[in-house]
Amino acid sequence: MGRNHKNRIVSEVDPIYADKDWRQKIFRVAAYARVSTDSSDQENSLRNQKKHYDATIPENPYWEYVGLYADDGISGTSTRNRKEFNRMVADCKAGKIELIVVKEVSRFARNIIDCLNTVELLLTLDPPVGIYFEANNTNTLDAGNKIFLTLFAMFAELESELKSKSIKFGNNRCFEDGNYFCPVHLLGYEKDGKYGIRIEPEGAKTVRLMYDLFLAGYSTTEISDVMSSLSRPTAAGNLTWSPNGVYGILNNEKYCGDLIMQKTFVENFKTHKVIKNKGQRKIYYEPDHHDGIVSREEYTRSLLLLKSNQTSPYFDNRFIIRSSFITCFL
Repeated sequence: MGRNHKNRIVSEVDPIYADKDWRQKIFRVAAYARVSTDSSDQENSLRNQKKHYDATIPENPYWEYVGLYADDGISGTSTRNRKEFNRMVADCKAGKIELIVVKEVSRFARNIIDCLNTVELLLTLDPPVGIYFEANNTNTLDAGNKIFLTLFAMFAELESELKSKSIKFGNNRCFEDGNYFCPVHLLGYEKDGKYGIRIEPEGAKTVRLMYDLFLAGYSTTEISDVMSSLSRPTAAGNLTWSPNGVYGILNNEKYCGDLIMQKTFVENFKTHKVIKNKGQRKIYYEPDHHDGIVSREEYTRSLLLLKSNQTSPYFDNRFIIRSSFITCFL
């Protein structure tokens, strides 16, 4: 004969764990947006996505909007370097977010492993955090959606791989046709049309002084100290120089007017690891591509000294160089 359970007390299930349609649950919702580096108008795209989420998420009576996390100009094939993405995951672990809304799988991750691992991580939290993909109308809180999510992630990764191959093909065609992409931030130069560069006088003064000092016997450390004391800006606008920054300018063939393309290349579209080109790819060399700030002889002398890890033997010129060139910046 069974026991009498008339005095038994049974607690109610906490509403956050109630087994019902996720659309009828109260969630603290965050939106995630990402614009990749190949976007023609990153700023407008992010602004439009923010406007979309600011308007649509608060309209849902079951959603409490906690804000937008957005990575601008960061590749989607790896989550490692996406600061906002990682901050969002940390906030999920801290219980600040219960549902993430994102446009599509490719905006979330184009790497299958990263995508599925993040989904698994969020679902193991207490309570589990879901991801709702708008374009795919898929929520990871729904049972049985993992197979569809895996397929979406596979297609997103395939799309990324094909895009990477397309970019490589396009770049090689440009190189073969003699159209070279010069860096946007190159001290002493500014863009001149789509492929060209021209001398920018103020930055060129800094470059010129560096070569004069180096060929007069100054080390890269001494030159970096001089540039910092003179408050000469780097290409990025910083007023503090490092020896490596000086080395990079003295080692750059562009300052004598030449151009070498594909000195490095991306080894893998997933890792984005950049490696030195030692013959694995074609290297394109274009002498006299643009006006040089220093002569080819000065550049060659500097390069030989750098490679031999030596300074110029003309130590008797150091005081003259400091007096005649540095004072013009004071």
